[in-house]
Amino acid sequence: MIFDVETLVITKSVINLFCLVIIWVSVKLNENIRGSKLWVWGNACNCSGILLLLMRKFISNQSIGLIIGSELTVLGSLFIYIGVMRFLERKINYKIIASSYVAFTILNIYFTYIKNNSIFRASIFSFYLAVYLIIASVILLKNKDYSIKKATNFLGVVILSEGFIFLVIGITKIISTFSSKSFEPSSLSVIIHFMFFMWSLFITFGLILMVNLKLNSEIKIANKTLQLIFDTTPDAFFITSLQSGTIEKANDIFYMLTGFPKEEVIGKTAISLGLWNNPKERQRFIKELKENLQLDNFEMDIRKKGNTIITVLISAKVMNINGEEYVINVARDISERKKAEELLKSSEKRYRDLAEDIKYLSYHDQLTGLYNRRFYEEELKRLDTERNLPLTLIMADVNGLKLTNDAFGHLAGDKLIKEIAEIFKNNFRQDEIIARIGGDEFIILLPQIDTKEAQEIMSRVNESFRNKQLDNMILSVSFGLATKYEVNKEITEIYIEAEDQMYRTKLIESNNMKNKTIELITRTFNEKNEVEKHHAERVSELCKNTATILGLSKDEVQKFKTAGLLHDIGKTGIDEKILSKQGKLDANEWLQIKRNPEIGYQLLKSSNEFSHISELVLAHHERWDGKGYPKGLKGEEIPFESRVIAIADAYDAMTNARSYRSPLTSKAAIEELQKNAGTQFDAELVNIFVNKVIKDNL
Repeated sequence: MIFDVETLVITKSVINLFCLVIIWVSVKLNENIRGSKLWVWGNACNCSGILLLLMRKFISNQSIGLIIGSELTVLGSLFIYIGVMRFLERKINYKIIASSYVAFTILNIYFTYIKNNSIFRASIFSFYLAVYLIIASVILLKNKDYSIKKATNFLGVVILSEGFIFLVIGITKIISTFSSKSFEPSSLSVIIHFMFFMWSLFITFGLILMVNLKLNSEIKIANKTLQLIFDTTPDAFFITSLQSGTIEKANDIFYMLTGFPKEEVIGKTAISLGLWNNPKERQRFIKELKENLQLDNFEMDIRKKGNTIITVLISAKVMNINGEEYVINVARDISERKKAEELLKSSEKRYRDLAEDIKYLSYHDQLTGLYNRRFYEEELKRLDTERNLPLTLIMADVNGLKLTNDAFGHLAGDKLIKEIAEIFKNNFRQDEIIARIGGDEFIILLPQIDTKEAQEIMSRVNESFRNKQLDNMILSVSFGLATKYEVNKEITEIYIEAEDQMYRTKLIESNNMKNKTIELITRTFNEKNEVEKHHAERVSELCKNTATILGLSKDEVQKFKTAGLLHDIGKTGIDEKILSKQGKLDANEWLQIKRNPEIGYQLLKSSNEFSHISELVLAHHERWDGKGYPKGLKGEEIPFESRVIAIADAYDAMTNARSYRSPLTSKAAIEELQKNAGTQFDAELVNIFVNKVIKDNL
C-alpha cells in the first residue's frame, strides 16, 4: 500500500487548524487562565508554518517560504512553551528564549542562503524543536500541583515523546550525510507525519484537560472559601426561597441569634417560626424587596425563641440560582447599639457636663485646682499688652518637697502642695492668675501691679505661711519677682529675671529649710517609734565611745556620734506596719527594709549640715565579705565609720527586745559578733569593740 505523504501533511494541517479552533474556544470561555492565549498563538504559528512548508513549491521564491515556515513552526513551539510556564506560574527567562530564537534564525538563514545545506538546516530545525519540547515536558512532569498532576503528566509524556522523535530526526539527518545507508523517505515520512497527527490531537486534549482540571480546582477552592465565609461571618447568614419563603440554609450565627436549633429552622418559614414581631414591618420588607430586588440596612424587631425581642439590621438581595429565585439575607443584632443610642440620648446633659469638666481639667491643675501651665502660657499672651502694664511675674518654688515625699510619702507631699495653693488663693484677687507650672513650682501674673505692690503682697503671703501650722511639715516657699514696665521689652526676659531672683533666694533659704525638715523628720519618727528612738541613741553612744577609744579628734568623735544617731533615718520612708511586724518579713517587705540606707542617704545628702555623714549612713549595711547592700562593698572599700556603725547597730539590736524576738544576753551578742568577724564585720574593729568598748562599759 502506497501512502501519500502530502495527503497526511494536509490532514495534519487540517487537524492543527481544528485543534486551534478548539483551543481558541476554550480560551475565550476561560480568559483568566494564565498562558492559555499563548497556546492559541502557538497553534496558529504551527498551522501557518506547516502550510507554508507544504506550499513552498507554489511560491516563486521557495527559500523565503522555507525560512518563514520553519520560523513560524519554531515560534509556535516557543509560544506553547512560554504558555505552559505561565500556566504553571514558573519563572521565565525571556533573554535566553529570545537569544536562542535569534540564533536559530541566523543559522536558518545561513544554511539557506549563504551555505545552502538542507540537511544541516533540517537538523537544526529538529534540534531546536526537540530542546523546547523536552524542556517543556520536564517542567510539566515536575509539576507539584496535585490538582492538575494527571493532566501535566499526560501532556509531559506526549510532548517528551514528540521532542524525542525530533531529536532522533535531527541525529538521523546528520548521520545520513556520512553514511550510504538511510531510511526510505516514504516510509519514514509516513510514520513521522502520522505520529505528528496523533500528537497534535493528544497535545490539544492535554491542554484542554489541564485547563479544566485547573478550573475545577479553583471552583472547589472558591466553594470552600464561600462556605468558610458563610460559616465564619460574624453576622447571621441565611438563604430563603423567594416564592415559598422557606429557609433553605443558615449559618450557626443565625441559630444563635434566633435561639432555634437547625432542625427546627431548615424548611420552615419566618412566619411559622414566629420571627416577625411586627406584621407591618414584614409587609414593608417584602414590598421593598420585590420592587428593588435588594434591601440595605433594613431595621426591624424579631422575636427569638422564648419570646425575647431583639432589633436587627438586615440586608437582602434576590439571586437566581439554577433557575430559581432565592433571597440571600445577612442580619446583625444591633440591640446593644440601640440601647447605647437611647442611653446616649438620655445622657446628653451628662456628656455636656463632662465636656465642661474636660475643658476645666485642660486648663487646671488636678491636685490644687489652680490654673496649669497651658492656661498660664495662653493667658500670658493675652495679658502681655500695653494696657496691662506694669505687669509683674512672681515665681514661687516650694522648699523641702522632695524631703517630705521621701520621709512621709507622696500623700504628705500632696498635702503640702495643696496647703500652699490654698494660701495663694486666699492672698490673691480673682483676676490675678495663679498657676502651678511644675511639681513644686508656681507662677503668679499680676496685671497693673508694680514691683513695690508685688513685694507687699509677697510679704503678706510669707506671713500667712509662718502662721500656718501643719503636723510634721514646714511650709516654706522661695519667691522671685520681676516687673515689665516697657511695652517693647520681651516678656521672656521678665520671666528669666523672676526665675533668677527666685533661685538666688532659694540658695539662701533652702539649706536652712532642709536642716529644719530633717530635724522635724527625726523628731516625728522618734515620737512614733520609741524603740527606734532609744536604739538610735544607744548606737550613737556606742559609736562615740568607740571613736574616743580609738583616740580620734573631738570633731571625728562628734561625726561618729551624729552618724550613729541618724543611721536609721531612712526608716522614716518605710511603712510603720513593716517596722513593727512581729512575724517573719516576706520578700517584698524585706526589699522595703533594705531601702533604709538609700533613703537615709538621699535625705542627709540634701542638707549641707548632714551631707558629710550621708555616705556613712549609706554603707552601714555593707558586709566585710562583700555580701551586704546596697552597693556590695567589700573590706576596706567600706568607710571606716560605717564599719563601726554596723558593729554597734548589730550589738544593740541583739541585746534589746524587738517586736519579732526576745533580747540576747551581752555574752551571747559578743559571741555572735566574734562568730561573724571577718565575714560580716571588720575583725579588728570587733576585737576593739568587744574588749574595749563593751567590757569597759559592763
